[in-house]
Amino acid sequence: PVDRHCAANVDRKLAAGWAGGGVRRAVLPMAAVLGMLSGIGGGMVRDVLMARVPVVLGSEIYALAALVAAVVVVAGHQLGISPTITTPIGAVLCVFLRIMAIYRGWRLPQAGRHLDEPPRG
Repeated sequence: PVDRHCAANVDRKLAAGWAGGGVRRAVLPMAAVLGMLSGIGGGMVRDVLMARVPVVLGSEIYALAALVAAVVVVAGHQLGISPTITTPIGAVLCVFLRIMAIYRGWRLPQAGRHLDEPPRG
């Protein structure tokens, strides 16, 4: 069996790396969205292969963290800052947001759920 803590730790790092890498290869107008999709894609594949509902479909801050990383890389590109600087910054920010969301219980709102109900995802 896979250790959930270890899998979550590896996933945070991979999502951050793939988000930055995906942005570097994208066309600027859609770069942040494509970077986010690259960042969450590996986690979705992992969850499907482990017969779980993908984390990104729940209310956890997952895709948002990848989007923040991607926006950092895109903004850096627009400002003429080297991706060798912006990609690690975006990755660290993505990991930081995921860790804070997990430890502090931060969640995004879900459609069809009242604020006084417990989260489903």
